[in-house]
Amino acid sequence: MTPQETRAYHLSLLKRALELETLNEETREAFEDMLSKLTQEMYVAFQETKLIWEQYQLYPKQLAWVLRALGEEEPEPDTRFTSGDIPRGREVATPDVLKNLPKSPPGRR
Repeated sequence: MTPQETRAYHLSLLKRALELETLNEETREAFEDMLSKLTQEMYVAFQETKLIWEQYQLYPKQLAWVLRALGEEEPEPDTRFTSGDIPRGREVATPDVLKNLPKSPPGRR
């Protein structure tokens, strides 16, 4: 998913969650705050004389909270690297400078 699609998905989830009547006041305020941040674009920095804008997205724990409120399943985490589906890359020889390091840190004096 592109960042724009992810942001649109998060917006739709929050709007659906805010329509629920079972939310307590504290949760409703938190979801409204998340929604207000999603609807704003935030200035990040100048880079090569042009403005860079970052769009806020929900963090994984925030997303899990919204999904729990809606009673939906959380998406499975991406485990392609840990399962070995992504190749590690080529091995590189250890430089001579790093071969000369002590095996353990020096002791206290």
